[in-house]
Formats: sequence, structure tokens, C-alpha cells
Amino acid sequence: MQRERQIRFMKIEENEVYTTKEVAQILKISLPTVKRMLKDGRLKSTRIGRQHRFLGRELLDILRTREDLRRPEERGGDVAAPQLPATELSPVEKRQRDYMLGRRVAKTISDDDGNVLFPSGMTVNEDTIIKAKRRHRMMELFAALERES
Repeated sequence: MQRERQIRFMKIEENEVYTTKEVAQILKISLPTVKRMLKDGRLKSTRIGRQHRFLGRELLDILRTREDLRRPEERGGDVAAPQLPATELSPVEKRQRDYMLGRRVAKTISDDDGNVLFPSGMTVNEDTIIKAKRRHRMMELFAALERES
């Protein structure tokens, strides 16, 4: 006798806030995969204390655009530097970007787990800015730049 498999459909509400576990269920991926995608910037979230929360509209955008969320090395082909669409940067962030490109980081910036994101002495490039934006570290990076003499 074959067991009936129960399939549960979840409706994603645009203004609803979802937990990490709910996102794993919605995207039909494992919890460790969600955490890995958060860590490397493929998923966006808001942190409340030590917990991540996801806005429904962000999940819908991912599904609507059919964005490839695999790591670049898993996609095959050229592993080109990711580009942030201009629409993802606010006018202030665009000015910050122009100011930051080519400057050196004066102070090492680490994530909440102590992993180094931007080491002291590195030169800021597009990849650095994208990583800072996705990890919500733009202001911290901006503040840690060497100043002109």
C-alpha cells in the first residue's frame, strides 16, 4: 500500500514577515541551505537580535525573476563579477560607491561570527561594495576607509 504524500501549498504574502524555517519550506530547500545562502549573500534578510526575518516581497521577487541562486562556481561558464543593478543603490549609496571605489580599508571588518569580511589594507572594488550591500555593511565599510591626507 502506497502512502499518500501530503503536499502543502503556502501562499506568500507580500507584506508578511517569514522565519528562516518558513523560508526553507517555501523555497523547498533545507535549513542549512538557507543559512548558507544568507551567509554568502544570495538571500536578503533583516536581523532581529540573532534571528533572521524575510519579507514576503523579497521572496516573491526571487521567484518572479527566477534569479539563479546557485553559487557562481555551480552555475558553470564564466564566473563574472556580480553587478548590482543601479536600482538597488539609493542615491546616497551611489555617491558612497563613487567615493569608495579605489580606496583602501583602514580597519578590518568582520561579521557577527568573527569571520573577516573586509581585511585592513584591501582596495575597495565593485565586488567589495556588492558584498557590503548584501551583508548590510555599507555604512561600516564607508566609515572604515582610509581618509585622504
